[in-house]
This record gives sequence, structure tokens and C-alpha cells, in this order.
Amino acid sequence: MSSITILRMDAQILTINKVICRHIDSLATTSRGVVLQDILSQFRNFVQHVCSPNSLR
Repeated sequence: MSSITILRMDAQILTINKVICRHIDSLATTSRGVVLQDILSQFRNFVQHVCSPNSLR
């Protein structure tokens, strides 16, 4: 795996992390079900990027 691929994976993981944190912060003002559904979707994206680095090409 090249260093460029690893950097892309890191960037995607950091982006997903920011989105999850933003959703957690919005729990006070947004419906809990909607927020949790969005967080679950982001966790799925996270797992895909961690387990399948070829998807970034």
C-alpha cells in the first residue's frame, strides 16, 4: 500500500470523525433518531474505509 493511499485513508477517517462529532454536538437540538441514524451511516463509511483501502482509488 502506498503512502498516498494511507494519507487518503487518514483524510477520509478524519472527515468521518468530524461529521460524527458534529452529529453528537447536535443531539441537543435535533431529533435523537435522526442523529443516531446519521452517526450509524458514518460508522459504516468508517468501517468501509478502514477495511477496504482499494475503495479510495
